[in-house]
Amino acid sequence: MSAKYLVCVLALALVAQAGNKKDTPIGTAGDEWVEMKADLYLAFDEVFNAVGVEVPKGIVAVKVSIKPRGNEKIRLDPDDFQLLSYKDGQKSAPYTPTQIAGNTTIQLKPGQTSTIGIGQVSNGPVWGGLGGSRPRELPGNGGGAGNAGGIKGGVEAGKVEEAKAEDGKPKPDSKLLVALKEKQLKGGEIRDWESGLLYFPLEGKQKLKDMVLIYKSPAGRLVLAFGR
Repeated sequence: MSAKYLVCVLALALVAQAGNKKDTPIGTAGDEWVEMKADLYLAFDEVFNAVGVEVPKGIVAVKVSIKPRGNEKIRLDPDDFQLLSYKDGQKSAPYTPTQIAGNTTIQLKPGQTSTIGIGQVSNGPVWGGLGGSRPRELPGNGGGAGNAGGIKGGVEAGKVEEAKAEDGKPKPDSKLLVALKEKQLKGGEIRDWESGLLYFPLEGKQKLKDMVLIYKSPAGRLVLAFGR
């Protein structure tokens, strides 16, 4: 076997290893009640690979795996999680799949409606989100009056209804909505490992070292730092 052939084989092996290398390190945390680990997908292509379909820009995904310690049971609620950026103070509870890609119509006032969702997120500025509340989003150029999360807090006296097809039946879920629901972290009582994705709004360029996931466990606030 020639030296040139060996060099080629080694080079191919290094390329394959680099291609299989995980881009986002796993963060871990725990207390007397739970064990938790998580991956944060910040880049657009990372979120695409995690969900399996294209997700609107401005949404990041966190894959959470969590279990109670011992034989205890806990009630898992996605709203007990928050994503925080130390870089600029952004802090938010997760969006539900329907807030990102739901078939929703808002009744602004008599005679006016605006269809929102359908795989789109408004690019209006996000305000609030502190203390565990969902951020409110002002209308941007992305269309309508923001997503479903912004409607509830941003459109006073507005009426939100499910969009319907011409025959009056509810529109089928989009491919994006189906994927988001399938991959999301489910709530309910758990006794063993439960895994799934949480979807958070996040603006601007962020780095892993500045991001933390906060979970309200039965023992108190549990903080998981990424990239540290």
